[in-house]
Order: sequence, then C-alpha cells, then structure tokens
Amino acid sequence: IIDQQKIRYAGFWVRVGASFVDFFALAPLIALNYYNLLSLKNLVVEVIILLLSFLYKPFMEYYYGATLGKMALNIKVVNYDYEKISVEQALARYIPWIISNAFSIITTLTLFNTPEFHEVREFMELGYAMNEVSRGIYNQIPTMVFIIAVIPLLFSTKKQAL
Repeated sequence: IIDQQKIRYAGFWVRVGASFVDFFALAPLIALNYYNLLSLKNLVVEVIILLLSFLYKPFMEYYYGATLGKMALNIKVVNYDYEKISVEQALARYIPWIISNAFSIITTLTLFNTPEFHEVREFMELGYAMNEVSRGIYNQIPTMVFIIAVIPLLFSTKKQAL
C-alpha cells in the first residue's frame, strides 16, 4: 500500500537535472558518433549508434524503472498503480522522442548521401553540412514535438508530460 501523500512528483527542473546526468552517461556514445561523422563516415556504425542512443531511455525505464540520470536524482518511473511499467508503456512514453528521432535518422541518411559530407573533417563544417540537409520547418519539428510534450508537465498536478 502506497501513501500517496508521501509521494513527491519530479518537476521540470529535477527532470532537466536527470537529463543532464543522462547526457554525461551517453557522452562516450556521443563522442563515438562525432568521431564516426568526422573520420570513419561509416553508415552502419552510425545506425548502430543511433539505435543504441534511441533505445537507452525506454530500455532503462522498463528494465530498471529509471534512466541513470533519474536513478541519480531518485526518480522512479511507474504506472498509474505505482508499479513497474511494461515494455508497451515504456515505448508509449517514448513516442514523442521517436517522432523527433525519426527526423534525426532522415537527416543522417540524407547527410551520408551528400557528396560534400565526405569532405567534412571539422566540427563546424559538420554543423554547416547538417544544416544544409535539414532546412526549414523540417528542422524545427523535433523542437516543436519537445515543447508540445513538455507543456503538460508544467500544469499537471502529478508533473506528467504528454
């Protein structure tokens, strides 16, 4: 039996802190990604890196009940009955990020098919190349999805995002 009055829901800034810790937990994968984009230019390696980074959150929340960042800040992901979430729930919670990540995959595939990409050797050049392949509203969709998903968190009594 859970005393609901003792439950503290994680708010926006605590979640930002957890995301910050998760960023550092994924730093080796991020570094490998940039090394691949700047030096190896191997599409298979890129797809593996993208899949691993995309699966991190739903896998950790299903299997451990939290990502490393949430564990560090003592946040637990539970269902409405305050129990461990199922695989389906973990994936459903990740839908907004799946939408955003789909655009990352499209950008990456487009980037690898751009002749100029294979000449890129520096970080700033990579940024310019990525900007070229993802112009206009298409470039803004991941940001819009994030904002739409987070707005309910600010007004929900249980601090729930979309």
